[in-house]
Formats: sequence, structure tokens, C-alpha cells
Amino acid sequence: MDKKNIGPALIFGAAFFAFFFFVGPALDEKFAPPAQVVENTEAIGDAAQGNSEKVKNLDNPSVVEKTTTEKKPVKAEVKEALTDLEAVTLSTKLFDVTVDPEEGIKQILLNDAEDEASANVMIGDETVPSLFLNGIASNWRYGQAEVQKTDSEIVISRPVIGKDLRVVQVIKLLDNYQLRTTYKFINTGDKPLNISKLGVNCGQMKPIALGDVGMMAGMDQAVDLYNKESERITSEFLADIIEEVDEAEAKDSLPRGQGKFFADQAEQGYQWISVKNRYFAWIVDVEEGFASSYMQYKSYKSKDPETGEPVDANLVSAVGVLKDFTVAANSQHEVELDCYAGPQKLDLLSELTHGKKGVMQLNLFMFWKVGWVGLISEAMLRGLLMLYGWVGSYGIAIILLTVIIKILFWRITNKSTESMKKMSALSPKMKEINEKYGDNPQVKQQKVMELYRDAGVNPVAGCLPMLLQMPVFIALFNALRGAIELRHSEFLWVADLSQPDTVFTIFGLPFRPLAIAWAVTMLIQQKLVPSSADETQKKVMMFMPVFMLFVCYGMPSGLTLYWTFSTLMSILQYYMSNKKANKQEQTTASTVTG
Repeated sequence: MDKKNIGPALIFGAAFFAFFFFVGPALDEKFAPPAQVVENTEAIGDAAQGNSEKVKNLDNPSVVEKTTTEKKPVKAEVKEALTDLEAVTLSTKLFDVTVDPEEGIKQILLNDAEDEASANVMIGDETVPSLFLNGIASNWRYGQAEVQKTDSEIVISRPVIGKDLRVVQVIKLLDNYQLRTTYKFINTGDKPLNISKLGVNCGQMKPIALGDVGMMAGMDQAVDLYNKESERITSEFLADIIEEVDEAEAKDSLPRGQGKFFADQAEQGYQWISVKNRYFAWIVDVEEGFASSYMQYKSYKSKDPETGEPVDANLVSAVGVLKDFTVAANSQHEVELDCYAGPQKLDLLSELTHGKKGVMQLNLFMFWKVGWVGLISEAMLRGLLMLYGWVGSYGIAIILLTVIIKILFWRITNKSTESMKKMSALSPKMKEINEKYGDNPQVKQQKVMELYRDAGVNPVAGCLPMLLQMPVFIALFNALRGAIELRHSEFLWVADLSQPDTVFTIFGLPFRPLAIAWAVTMLIQQKLVPSSADETQKKVMMFMPVFMLFVCYGMPSGLTLYWTFSTLMSILQYYMSNKKANKQEQTTASTVTG
């Protein structure tokens, strides 16, 4: 051979050697064929146990590839191998779960034919899959996947390119909208692997409806985090998530959708994370606890349920960051996630551990959470369900519950009305005191107290009964607003008690009889019930029904039905009490004159 050709030949030979032994295997991994689905119930059972020969096959890449070749030929087309990965559907009586072997759970379709409130509801969105690894795992590249499945269980095994690591994920559907995901991190090398900042997407949720949430609009979608140490739930509502994410994107000049809202750090971590809307929840529980969590949202176009016009909506999601762990050489580490994806029903959630029924927010008092309010709200909800079991109509059950509550507070309300009537009778003398001692507040206050004492009137007596009823009012609000049982329940002209009772739309404005009737009955009640307020205050109070109509016009009709009937009963009670008092006065007067 010519000496001039020796150099190029050596270079070419070295390049060929390097390609064959180093680059070739990497390309084989990078352009791996699609996931192979094997219908093998026995192999999946063995994989879940983690102690059989078949599990060793899953754990050993070479054996897996050999098994795959024997069971099903690998597709030769590289492009099809990269793009044509088929999703797999797992099913139980209650839901169908669509799993993409490379991305996680795409969607969950609730299909309980016996539960109209939960039937045909799609949880999640295929563009933001759930129960997939991210965080540090976002930088991992996976090789060929081995997939084995039955109707209710799937095992996905993939090697991580460039690491002595294989990840096996087992998804198993259970009863009552529950499923379990187990991750096995298998160290195939002879050195320990330290894994930190590994995240798991804990689900995502769209709003259950649009345009019907009234003054609670920013609270229908939320992320709940259960603190392991305090055993309390922290709720991050959609409005706050949007604000924090937008602020993070503006501060760090991030592209749209890249911002994150980090939850406050919990010393022992979070036991579970829930992403929810008003009626449905995705809950992910890990026994070791999540070290931290962050939230994101994604905007999309939807349709207004009444007008059909396109409207902006948001999908909220949350990521739980696992606590750091080490996988010893030739060993494995398991992370088990207990999940719930279904309706927020009290009986179902009460059976779950770690206080998961708290996602129903029955203890919500304005923007705070109060324990005893939750107890009353739960009692109200159980009472409503019990009444429904007797009468078979949620509309009638709401009316009966209203009657029962009014009867319980009947005497207290009468005392309040009597006190208000006495206060109203003192209005002329109060006016004289104001005119005479208006420049001297101290003397004025003294004269007013003397007037109350001489007349035997307690100014607090008129307000105290209202304060006593307030917790019940809030509890009923929580129970009725969050009761998924009202969904799709009809009553009279109301097609759905969980929605506003829109009868028709005129000039783009929906006509909702119950909300209007409530405002009218409030106005009548104000006219009838005596008040010691001055004329200016009375005029201001006359605008209250209009204000409440504006604020609550989009509330569910189950709530406006309760408020309307409750106000009607208050008017009836005042009429009956007033009639009785007038009769007693006439009897007393005739006795004195006689």
C-alpha cells in the first residue's frame, strides 16, 4: 500500500470502529421502535410482585429486547417508530383511562351509567398528560419501551439512555374511581444513583362549566395541598395561580406557559396534591410525601354553554416534586402513588385516607377555612341526601330542608322581629335625641342608652338571631353549591339545579326567574320588616336586593331556589307573628277599656 494512503486508511478505520462500537448503539436507542403492546396478564402480575423471572426480564434491557423480538417483530421504518406510538385504554365499570406509553395518562372518561351526574365527563386534557415524570426527568431520553397490559393494568418499562437506569411504571385501576401508579427505578450499574428534583404531574382540570359561577368564579378551579405535619389543606385558587404565573413570566422574561407558581414550603412535605374544579377532582397521594409543589395554567378556547360564543377558559395543573432518594447498585427504588380521579361525592371521599374529603371545601367561610363550619355543612349535605332518598326530587328536598331550618329558628326569629318592632317604635324619640345632642356624642350615647333602658329594649336582640343563623346560611351555601348530586337534576322549569335557571335569552341577557324572584322577595321583606334606621340608611338598603341580584345572578339554581323559598318563609313568618301580636294588642286594649 502506498504510504500516502496509510494515514487516510487509519483515520477511516478508527472512525468506523468508533461508529460501530459507540455511536451505533446510541442511534439504536434514539431511533428505537415504538412501544410493543403485549396482552399478557400473567407477566403483569409478576411485574407487580417484583420477584419473578419475568420481572428480571423487564429489568434487564437485553432480555427485554430479546423477548420483544420473539413475541412481535420490530418495525423497521425509523419515522414510524418515532411518531406512530399508539395509546392504550384501560377500563373498569366506572372509568376508561387512556395511557400514552411515552407521556402518561392522557384523559379519563367517567362512564358510570347509573350516575347521571358523573357520566360522560372527561377529566384531563390530552395536551397535558398526567402521572408522567418531569423535573430532572425532563432531560432524560428513553430507549425502546416494553408494554404489557390487561383491561385494567399496564406495565411500561424503558431504559434511560446514557444512564445505568431503567424506569418501570405500573398503572393499575381499582374500585371507586381509584388507581395506583408504581414507579420502579432500577439501577443496572455497579454504582449508586442519586436522584433529586424528580417531579410527577399530579393531574390537570378544566372548569366543569362556563358562565355560571357568579361571585365565586375564581374559586371553582383550585389546587389543594395536604400538609403532612399540620394535617391541613392549603388551597391555591385559579385566580391566584394565574396572577403568580403571569408575574413570574414577566419577571424572568419567560415564554407564555413557562411560568410556575411555587407553593409555600412544608417542613415534612405534602401528603397529597389535588387538582379540581367544582365537582371533580384529581388526587395524587404518596406515602413519603412530596417535597414541594408548583402550579401552572394553560389558556384555551371554549364555548359559552348558553350562547355558543367562543370564550376564554383555563386548564390548571400541578406538579409534585418527590423527595430525593438514592438507588443502590444493582438494586431498585419504588415510589407508589395512590390516586383518585372522579366526582367530589361525600361518601366516596370519606372512605379515602388523609382527610381527602376536604377537597369539597365544606369548611369554607368566605376565603377562610373553619372547622366547625365544615361539620355543619356536612350535616346539611347529608340531610339533603336523606330527604332526597325519601321524596326522590332534589328540588323538593331543598324546600323541605329550608322548612326544617326555618322551624328550628322560628322562635329566635320571632324574638328578633319583636325587638326590631320596639326599636322602630322608638325612632321618633331617637330622632329628637340626634337633633338635640348631635354635637355632643358622649351625651347623645348616654341619652340613647337611657331610652333603651326605659323602654326595655335590647339593641343587640335584633341582630343576635341573625348572627346565630349566619353559620347555617354559610353551611347551606357550601353544601348546595358543591353538591354534585344536583347536577342534571330537574325541578319544575329548571333543567339543571347545578346551573342557573335560564329560561330564555333576550338582547343577549339570560332571563333567570329564581334569581329575580329572590331579589323581589328581598325587596318585599325590607318593606314589611320594621327598621330603626334613618331615612338615608333605608334608601341605601333598598339597593341591597339589586346588588345581590347582580352578584348572584350566575349562581346555581339550587342555591337561588333555597334563598327564594327561605325569604318567602320569612315573609310568611313575619305576617303570622304580626297578626298574632296585633290580636294580642286588641285583646289587651278591650280588656283595659272594659
